[in-house]
Amino acid sequence: MKIFLSKMDNEKEDKKYEKEKGETPLYLNIGDPIKYDWRTPDFMVEALCDATKNGVNGYSPSEGIDDLRLAAAEKEKRVNNIEIDPSRIIVTSGVSEAIQFLAGALVEQNSEFLVPGPSYPPYIAYMGYFGGLPVTYRTIEDDDGGLTVDTRNVTISNVAPTVNIDGSLKMFEGSPVDLTATSTDPGSDDLKFTWEFELGPTIVHIFYNDGIGPDPLPSPLGIYPFTITDTSGYLYGDDGFYEIKLTVEDDDGDSTTYTDFIEVQNVAPSVEVEAYALVDFTLRIAGEKWHDVRLYIYEDDVRVGSVGVVRYPGSPNDQSVTISNVKCHVTAAINATVYYTPDDDPINGQRNGANPCWIKIGFEDGSYEILKHTFNVRHPETWEWNIGMNHYFVGHKITFKAETTDPGSDDLTCTWNWGDGSSIVSTTYYNDGLGPDPYPSPWGIYPCTENDMKEHTYTTAGNYIATLTVTDDDGGTVVYTLNINLS
Repeated sequence: MKIFLSKMDNEKEDKKYEKEKGETPLYLNIGDPIKYDWRTPDFMVEALCDATKNGVNGYSPSEGIDDLRLAAAEKEKRVNNIEIDPSRIIVTSGVSEAIQFLAGALVEQNSEFLVPGPSYPPYIAYMGYFGGLPVTYRTIEDDDGGLTVDTRNVTISNVAPTVNIDGSLKMFEGSPVDLTATSTDPGSDDLKFTWEFELGPTIVHIFYNDGIGPDPLPSPLGIYPFTITDTSGYLYGDDGFYEIKLTVEDDDGDSTTYTDFIEVQNVAPSVEVEAYALVDFTLRIAGEKWHDVRLYIYEDDVRVGSVGVVRYPGSPNDQSVTISNVKCHVTAAINATVYYTPDDDPINGQRNGANPCWIKIGFEDGSYEILKHTFNVRHPETWEWNIGMNHYFVGHKITFKAETTDPGSDDLTCTWNWGDGSSIVSTTYYNDGLGPDPYPSPWGIYPCTENDMKEHTYTTAGNYIATLTVTDDDGGTVVYTLNINLS
């Protein structure tokens, strides 16, 4: 004789068995009894149809209709000779609901309950749900009524969760390590994720099976298998190989550990540079009264400053105006233009006069250059004065300003070559402000930015190629080239 747990799950197999062996299988059925075992009696079908037609198919009392409870009490008296008050009878939708009610009323924490086996699985689960310890027993009865009961304590061994990590294990310094882990526990245990980043933090996340709080012991109900996805990450400030370890532990103490290495690659620094002379431009005019002049300063044809002055009666020394702290980038063409416009001057400005004009170029060190031009009303070719300024910066201080940024926590060395044969200048900036960066050093300040400012004086007019080389302590390098125009 072959035994099947459910006819519903084994239709094909049991038909094959019955045909081959000539025997009818025995079903310990957990399937649909109406579909597989017996049909609803006709009188019950007819009663249901009549009730529906007559509109008496609404909700019944929660404990069951009185006639049915009375009939149940009478049957117990007739069949089992047991006296039961109908008011103590509750009608349920099925045996499972009744057993759940009983378990809720009778089961105490950690109390043991005998459950016959084989058994419908929810019966065992109800005992555990209400805190009891289900103990299954086996009954064997012969066809003459002889009965033997065999009881066994069932030990359920814990199984450690599985874990898998997704995400790239190769990234660049200064960029976050983002990892995703999926863990599955075959039971209903809570899961604790412990992320350990070498030379970095330890991060712990706990996930409760019921989403509320710690799992009681025992807890055979709940969600199982229990699958959780967790994410974590860390940002390393220096290149290197770093161990990443994830341990997932269930609430029964078993754990699984995943270990791997993260490769963090170096990134070269970036740099922005400007070279300039800081200049004051003063415009002064003398000569015929009421005439005016206007000075414009251009950098590669883009106006960066302007000022005007009118010749009034009085000393020319009192009739000047200054544009202060004009940043003249020596990588561009710096030009000045002075316009003389006698045609729009007041009526008493004489048409036969002349106006001498001076431009004073003042430098940061206090030195200066003076340029002179004479405008003449009767000579229009003199009304526009154009001057190239770059060669006047020779012999005066040029400021070189660099802003360099490294995405990691590296030390940075800035090396200047002025392109005129003079000494090379080099400066190292330590990330911690104290001394050389150890390797590896994923901590510190990152990204780190350093401002390197130097001054240099060119003694001869001409064009020069100046270079700035910025190197981090891992060998990453960037070179910035400037074409210096002093001609």
